[in-house]
Amino acid sequence: MPGGSVLSLRQPPQRLVVATFAEASSQAPVPDVLVAVRRSVTRGATLRVEPGLNGGEIVVVGSSAIVDATDRKLLELLIEDPRLSNRALARAIGMSPSSVGERLERLQKRGVIRRFTTDVDPAALGYALEVVVAIQLRQGKPVRDTVESLRAIPEVRAVQLVTGRWDLLLTFLVRDQLHLREILLGDVWAVADFQHSESMIILQTWTSATPLIAALDESSVATDGVRDGT
Repeated sequence: MPGGSVLSLRQPPQRLVVATFAEASSQAPVPDVLVAVRRSVTRGATLRVEPGLNGGEIVVVGSSAIVDATDRKLLELLIEDPRLSNRALARAIGMSPSSVGERLERLQKRGVIRRFTTDVDPAALGYALEVVVAIQLRQGKPVRDTVESLRAIPEVRAVQLVTGRWDLLLTFLVRDQLHLREILLGDVWAVADFQHSESMIILQTWTSATPLIAALDESSVATDGVRDGT
């Protein structure tokens, strides 16, 4: 049974053979097969025809995982409510709980589902302010060393390497403005290669799973991602 309230997904690099065909019949059926296979490929993958042992192979190459319609439905349901049991998922899609369990295990092994976790309200624990700090660094020290130093701060939630004016975006939780001042003076500004920063208090956050669900939809598959190998 999935335990937690947040579903985390990723699309690992893969190269999968999804269909084969005989050399004698390789001309006519390939486009039809490609169209059919494309419906089970998420955006970003490339389909191509390669030589095989007995004719040819249709191979998926790229940064997307292969998911069929049932997998997509399971993922949509779990994105909406990761606490759903295998039995509840089975009722929703018309499968047996054991079959659902096997599919979820396969999706986890392939890295499509990264983890099930619990979403806790930080304010309930006394951390009412979420802060983003944009940091500009001096040249010289490896960025990796700076990132590790910042990640060691207990209040840090994320450190992101970005393009543009800033080098890093640091997100952390604090109790109040005094706590924010302590972290900036004692930790962030004390980083050896620190040069400049700008702090922003997050007033409100809106999140949505809609883009992720749309990426799982058959209609979101890019038609220009299908290639016939010519």
